[in-house]
Amino acid sequence: MRRDGILALPDKPEKKSGGGRLRDALKRRAFGKTLGEPRRDTSPFSQSPEHQQDVGLLFASMADEYEKVARREERHQMALDSIISAIGDESVHNLFQIIQHVEEQADYLSPQARKMAVEDLLKRIFKRIEAEEDPVRVITNLFETWAPTYDQHMADTGHDAAVNALMKQAIELRRMGLGNASNPIIGKNILEMSGGTGTVIKLLCDNLTLLDEPLIRVTLNDLSPAMADIAKRKLACFSHRCKLGGEQQDLRKARFGLGAYDTAILSQTLHLITDPELLHAEGDPDAVAESPDHRHIKRKVIEKAFEALTLDGHFIMIDEWPAKLSDQPDRPMERIIHRMFHETFRPIVDRSIFRDNVMQNVKGARFVAELKARIDGKHSMYMIIYRKDRDKLYNTERPLPYDSKEARERGIGWGKVEKARKDAMDTIVKCCTGIDRHFIQTYRPVNGERAKWTDFIPFSLPWESPLSVNNPSNLQMSREKSQFDTIVISERLHQMAERPRRDMIGKVLKSLKIGGAILIVDEWPPPAGSLGPIRKRDIRNVLMEQFQKRVIFEGSMRQTIMHGYSSGYYGYLFRKIKCV
Repeated sequence: MRRDGILALPDKPEKKSGGGRLRDALKRRAFGKTLGEPRRDTSPFSQSPEHQQDVGLLFASMADEYEKVARREERHQMALDSIISAIGDESVHNLFQIIQHVEEQADYLSPQARKMAVEDLLKRIFKRIEAEEDPVRVITNLFETWAPTYDQHMADTGHDAAVNALMKQAIELRRMGLGNASNPIIGKNILEMSGGTGTVIKLLCDNLTLLDEPLIRVTLNDLSPAMADIAKRKLACFSHRCKLGGEQQDLRKARFGLGAYDTAILSQTLHLITDPELLHAEGDPDAVAESPDHRHIKRKVIEKAFEALTLDGHFIMIDEWPAKLSDQPDRPMERIIHRMFHETFRPIVDRSIFRDNVMQNVKGARFVAELKARIDGKHSMYMIIYRKDRDKLYNTERPLPYDSKEARERGIGWGKVEKARKDAMDTIVKCCTGIDRHFIQTYRPVNGERAKWTDFIPFSLPWESPLSVNNPSNLQMSREKSQFDTIVISERLHQMAERPRRDMIGKVLKSLKIGGAILIVDEWPPPAGSLGPIRKRDIRNVLMEQFQKRVIFEGSMRQTIMHGYSSGYYGYLFRKIKCV
């Protein structure tokens, strides 16, 4: 009850029972001398000390009822009802606070009593989640509730370690000038579209040295005030080199300005971007959904990111595939998160859909790189990078000449073209060397698991590699099985028919040691006169898919050969593993 703005406990007899003594002990332990102070007005999702005090005080007032739960289940129910009705707001956040208080009372409540109380509260929370019609509200509730334990979850499940490995790889690509050296992958003005608790920016600052970039400016956008507060505290130690600003916009409606940023990052949010109308229609059995993954609204959000980028700026998408929540089912919070994710989780099931359907339809988007870091034995984290390419955006590019005769006809020095091709090839190979060690480090056992793969052999440069396949006859060098650490297949795919290509990959795998690397490098669009041009998507979806039990993907990247021309070298890096 309330008395003149003060939240008061029900009157009790002077004589204190065992439950009364327990109640007082809980009060003293939890709140010391703060009892009886006026409660300040707080929002339903406030985590202020005053609000937390009220919830804890109400729980303490019912401790004697919980003490009897094993014998009188109806008293257990009355206790919960009394606490919740006194709070006056049965929100997900408040109900979860009560769960936390229940779990903290191990010294006073039996395991059975705690279990029954938690189960009842979870049922109430799930009912609230299912009744919520606004997906933005569900997401806001999710991260407001999750904020205090979010960082611990991401660290325990290996997500932070994977993102850190990806950030190291991206910085290596930046140092080697992949894409456009004058507009590096990670620029000075950065937009973090879904900043969360600031971990991605912290890892960026940890790995980006003063020589790389002495000062960066970051705008961190997130719907959750609780998450944003944690991010500000986490990034305060980088204030001398990271100027932080904040936004609180719904990504589906956001406006971040035109051409204001060098780099835009969308981290671990793609699968949660949904269309509210489509979500509502999914509940109607007669409705026909456009796509179960809501890819159209995801593309619109990415288009907003491209609007915010400068010309030749970069868009970095970080997310996991297969898309799943790494759960820890012994924690009630994980069960709540699972239910909330179920309400709004509409993942793109395959990365090829993201590349070939979503990004293919974003105007001016030019692929730069796809990087990989293992989370655990079930899924991996990926970083996919695109550039807002001015030549592609304004349709001013054309293919490079294929030979010296065509170069003369178009007034281009053939020697200049050949040098540009060689430089692009060298950049691809050096970048593979740069990302390789960070990729390998993620393939170590985590969380007590046993490794099911052979240690990977570090990728070596072509001039150090025993075998470079630029002519099919070179495979005759390989007389023994599994004798090479690295094999580079250079500019051969477009000159072969489908079956010879497949046979060549089979011979390469026989010649490669387990744990060794295969690098496929070729030019797209295919040069004029190619005998058997192959599409980029078919490298992984068709050609290497036939050997999926023997290889895993490590990374891919593109390097423009000459600016103003559409031609570029693409590198695809794979690892040989034991057949499973």
